[in-house]
Amino acid sequence: MVKSEDFVVWLQEVDRDDAHSVGVKSAHLGEMILSDFAVPEGLAITTNSYHSFLKANKLNEKIRHLIGTINFNNVDSIHQVSRHIRTIIERSPIPQEITKEIFSAYAQMMKKHDSAFVAIRSSIPHESIQRNTQTLNTQTFLNIKGEAAVVDTIRKIWASLFLPQAISHRNNAKVDQLRMGMGILVQKMVQSEVSGTAYSIDPLTYNKQRIIIEAFYGLSEYVSRTKIPTDHYEIDKNDFKITDKKIAPQNMRLIFKKGENVRERVPDRIQNSQKLSDQNVEKLSKMVREIENHYYFPQSIEWAYEKGKLYVLATRPLTTIQKPELKSPITAKVSAPNAPLLLGQVAYRGIVVGKVKIIHSLKDLLKTNSDDILVTSFTTPEYIPFMKRVAGLVVENSGNSSHAAVFAREFQIPTIIGAIGATKRLSEGSVVTLHGGKGEVYAGSIVTKYPDEKTSFFPKTATQVFINISDPENAREIAAMPIDGVGMFKGEHVFAKIGVHPKKLLEKKRERYVIERIAEHLEKVCAAFYPRPVFYRSADLTTDEYRDLVGGAPYEPKEVNPQLGFRGANRSIRNPKVFSLELAAIKHIREKKGFTNLHLMLPFVRTVYELREMKKIIRSHDLRRSSLFKLFMMIEVPSNVILIEKFINEGIDGISINSNSLTKFTLGIDRGNEEMLREFNPRDNALMWMYERVIDAAKAHKIESLFNGAAVTEFPNLVQRLVEMGIGSVSVFPHATSHTREIIQKTEYDIIQRNG
Repeated sequence: MVKSEDFVVWLQEVDRDDAHSVGVKSAHLGEMILSDFAVPEGLAITTNSYHSFLKANKLNEKIRHLIGTINFNNVDSIHQVSRHIRTIIERSPIPQEITKEIFSAYAQMMKKHDSAFVAIRSSIPHESIQRNTQTLNTQTFLNIKGEAAVVDTIRKIWASLFLPQAISHRNNAKVDQLRMGMGILVQKMVQSEVSGTAYSIDPLTYNKQRIIIEAFYGLSEYVSRTKIPTDHYEIDKNDFKITDKKIAPQNMRLIFKKGENVRERVPDRIQNSQKLSDQNVEKLSKMVREIENHYYFPQSIEWAYEKGKLYVLATRPLTTIQKPELKSPITAKVSAPNAPLLLGQVAYRGIVVGKVKIIHSLKDLLKTNSDDILVTSFTTPEYIPFMKRVAGLVVENSGNSSHAAVFAREFQIPTIIGAIGATKRLSEGSVVTLHGGKGEVYAGSIVTKYPDEKTSFFPKTATQVFINISDPENAREIAAMPIDGVGMFKGEHVFAKIGVHPKKLLEKKRERYVIERIAEHLEKVCAAFYPRPVFYRSADLTTDEYRDLVGGAPYEPKEVNPQLGFRGANRSIRNPKVFSLELAAIKHIREKKGFTNLHLMLPFVRTVYELREMKKIIRSHDLRRSSLFKLFMMIEVPSNVILIEKFINEGIDGISINSNSLTKFTLGIDRGNEEMLREFNPRDNALMWMYERVIDAAKAHKIESLFNGAAVTEFPNLVQRLVEMGIGSVSVFPHATSHTREIIQKTEYDIIQRNG
């Protein structure tokens, strides 16, 4: 277990529970070592080292100020600030207490091995962020030698947190630019003769009985970024027999030669040969299945082969799954009277119709629209913040393990790769159909009919999977996913969009305007998800957030700690006219618009008295609990857990555990405090006890239970424990639905097996 004050630890001292301290990559490799998998020996530089480095050089405020000057609609502005920040970081000294530990550990490692060369890689600390940014922030430096070079490389990796694409991604995702730290992995260098990626299921068809291995000559640096086509092996997971094999000619490779990483020509005699022998394909396949069994979840694995031995370089959950919406080639009916304009290799399935947008530079990306099919000769990580908005992707130079393919699967965009001549053969602005299932592009629209029923590729589970939604404009797109409803649509998002303090609008007699605006947002979400339930959480803005609204200052007290102040249920009781605006909108949507799938959730209810008073106001609007109108209460403060029976007896239909708030107020940690972020642990024993207590109470009183918070997405083993406790449903962010449901399915199956 990593201690909060540690700067450097050995990989064999960490496991997956240490991801917040050393990063996901290092944590999982440490766990692999402890489970006797072949992983090169290494060190983990902790996130504490990164935060201590920033603090020692007083960089936090400098960086925050510089980012505040960015115009995010201007690529040059993002790049200019990015360069400035990275230069500052790379020129700042690492505190002596950190370098001393790094030098000592590096020296010990070198004593054990013939070579002093190491590979140094980034390791993102949070699994959900790592999944979303693995193509954004992955930094690898091979064949580094010497103390000075190691330290310089560590600074470069820390600086990579502020690459343009990383800054843009965090801004789009509304993630604090300085909150996320960076772990770093320093490993004995493997001079791989062959490298590649392995998947414990087929990432294109989601066939769970098939293992996919891709291989190419040379060092692992190009595992995800190479333009070189790879060997492709399909293996039966039960008997490890190779069922399909495609050998790709390779004439160039990356190797370490005469003190440098160089690209050289592959010897003629092996250019057209199979990269990995059948025997080693079988060995690697067995290793892949063992790793999947260890994690109870499909894995994407980076591997290397050197001097007769196979090594695991990285493993992570394979969260990509065929997009379950109308764009599916399995269900869409197409008619293709003419030959395709273009042929390529399938990277991610799906059929989309759109306009061709040819990309030559980053500036071209600023002009992309949601119905564009982006056509480019190659992709780089800088493209990602802009590419996520498009309908489809066609890439000329890429392999199935390339950055473009990984990106397509990660963000579920119908894509073909290796489409030679695409930028010349397709015309800017022309309408085409991209058939991702066949790797073809056709002129015009060849789609004749979409199905009336949406096809789900997800397994059914007893534990329901809900979604958190913040922007009603995305509701229809998200509703196409096979999810069970909306676990939380926050009222504060609605008030933030209105932009004016509600009391100011009340003074101007604009009640009807506010009600209509709230109802407008609610209708978009409820209509998209009907008849699936939508839980609207009434507004829980704090005083500082209300002051930021137009005209807000005169109405708000100045509090030293707004998080512990005038908010939630207490505010609604003391300002019933504002709360009544939300209730009037709810009543309008349910009774006038007919969306009876809308339910209410109450935030930050400190006492049973507050719950009682809130219910009085709700009843005064003739909104009464029934099977068609449910009243949920958030579990956010310890008093909710201690008096859970009394809260339930007061009369509620369900509880929603907010792990973020409950962790904050139980452990007494401010999530905005960078010094304490590493201690913020929703899986602390105290929290696990609380979860179990309220879930048991809900079951005993036959009311519903929902778990809501980033912890569901970040910690798969927490989902497993919640299902074992008997949670009724979990609410996650859209990108995590498939991953979460797979964990739930596996856990439920294990429970059934244990119970006979």
